[in-house]
Amino acid sequence: MRKTATGALLGLAIGDAIGRPTEFQPVERIAADWPDWRGLPLPQRALVTDDTQMRPGLRRAAVPVAHSPGRTRSEC
Repeated sequence: MRKTATGALLGLAIGDAIGRPTEFQPVERIAADWPDWRGLPLPQRALVTDDTQMRPGLRRAAVPVAHSPGRTRSEC
């Protein structure tokens, strides 16, 4: 489970870094500038947004709830 969670958080951070140049732009502008989103450049130093910075806090908040006594896996 830990490897899965780590992979998910890493994937979110990478996606955030790739999408950062287009953040807050209208879809029409993004489509005009980057018709193929796979061409978005990833800078040498991949910068992330506050979306990624909030993930550790979300994980810290979720783990105690997931491990609360009496909770089933489907409730987590």
